Amino acid sequence: TSPTHRGKFIQNYLLCYDIPPPPPGVATSLDGVEVEGPVTTRQKLARHRSDPTCNACHRHMDPLGLALENFDAIGAWRTTESGLPIDASGELYGETFVGGLELAALLRNQDAIAECVARRLYRHANGRLEARSEQIAVRDLTEAFVEGGHRLQTLMVALVLSDGFRTTGEVER
Repeated sequence: TSPTHRGKFIQNYLLCYDIPPPPPGVATSLDGVEVEGPVTTRQKLARHRSDPTCNACHRHMDPLGLALENFDAIGAWRTTESGLPIDASGELYGETFVGGLELAALLRNQDAIAECVARRLYRHANGRLEARSEQIAVRDLTEAFVEGGHRLQTLMVALVLSDGFRTTGEVER
């Protein structure tokens, strides 16, 4: 599995937090991490994050991805890795969670999620990045999404009824 890739996906696509690529020459594989005996991916990542250069970015990705460690590379449920129990705990915004369900519950009510999902849907539906003048349309979509209980159906309806979707070019206000 790759908790780092999973965590980066959550940061990029659900929180709209861009994490830069690693600096040139930095080892991006855990294969070179020296360990004795059986270890989990979490333990390898902890050793990797002990380097301050690596920790600068990994501290934003790994805790989120490690929450999903009970799912193997093809999505099958597991409770152990290398014969050791999986620790799927983590922390985000000062709140702790264990596993994907608790992480999802924590993320669900984050303002950043609502804004990011609304912005990404707006961009996808329009086939382009929004213009500065369309920030109001994205804000309105975000508000509709939140007021609708974070239901995707509510967001989709708000999108297709929005001026930003029904008109071409920038929205005049």
